Amino acid sequence: MRQILLALFVLSFSYSNLFAQDGYTIKLKVTDQADKKVFLAHYYGKPLPTIYKVDSATLDKKGNAVIQSTDKIIGGLYLIILDDNAHYFEFLLDNGQKMDITASVAKMPMDVTFKNSPENDRFFKYVTFLSEVSSRHQQLTADMAKAKTKQDSAAIQEKFRAMSVDVTQFRKDYIKQHPNTLLSNIFLALEVPEVPTVKKQDGTVDREAQYKQYKEHYWDNFDFSDERLVYTPLLEGKLEEYFTKLVPGIPDTFNKEADIVVKKSRASKEMFKFVVHWLTNYAQESNLMGMDAVFVHMVESYYMKGDAYWLNPGTLQKYIDRARSIAPNVIGNLAPELKVKKMDNADFSLNGLDAKYTLLV
Repeated sequence: MRQILLALFVLSFSYSNLFAQDGYTIKLKVTDQADKKVFLAHYYGKPLPTIYKVDSATLDKKGNAVIQSTDKIIGGLYLIILDDNAHYFEFLLDNGQKMDITASVAKMPMDVTFKNSPENDRFFKYVTFLSEVSSRHQQLTADMAKAKTKQDSAAIQEKFRAMSVDVTQFRKDYIKQHPNTLLSNIFLALEVPEVPTVKKQDGTVDREAQYKQYKEHYWDNFDFSDERLVYTPLLEGKLEEYFTKLVPGIPDTFNKEADIVVKKSRASKEMFKFVVHWLTNYAQESNLMGMDAVFVHMVESYYMKGDAYWLNPGTLQKYIDRARSIAPNVIGNLAPELKVKKMDNADFSLNGLDAKYTLLV
């Protein structure tokens, strides 16, 4: 009996693997357009206008098109873009998914309907909710411009605050109701640490303590193991805020913090790639004094050790050569040896000179 059950288990496992397909199948209908090209695109860590088109199809005379692939993809926040590049809508896509989508040019990016995609049904409830919030925000902004008294302004500010609370609560409720989904992980990534008011003994607010708490808990709700978060417009903004506003631009401190975040990112191959590449390029392009030392640190710690799997040998060597050319001149390193002859023809070594100041003529 045990052998029969084992055989059935193996058989069912084989069938599940056989029918678990990579890629995607999107049956799209645009009700008010025909004979036009449509594109499938995705984000890569940055918001619009930075997107990457990965597939396309042509609408037939009835506005139907099928966009499909059998290649494995990384899930995330994708876009359907019309050929004018002005009309588009966002939706959630994961590897192996099949869905039907109906939309219209006149109402994009709203009023998009889905079949066989419950998470996108929920996502568009959120999109609709945000649209309503946006309308309320515009009205309150207009009301604020007309406010005549401080009391009027205060009342409108309270409505702004309540509106922000509504958005936060919507996301929190979704996270509780649909945990471990792509959208819940996106909502978690959007959360910021809630730091209580910390006061000093004299009763004043302790800004330093609040800053430390905010920084310490900054990454608490960001799931580095979910590579799909790379294919959203969130990641670069998170990194930028952390390393420009929370981490001092001191090379040793920056390097330490960079290594901590890189270690977190190793939970996902795609996440690691994005984080290491972003930190390296940030250091290379920064105008802050001393950031060349961070560039050298990143190259020596990750590129020279074979971790930059996404680079071809030629590009990798360019990074290494640049780091080697910069390394002797970074702040804190001993300058290259300079040996010259003194006026009496005796040898002089710059490194052998022990002086507070040195004047070379």
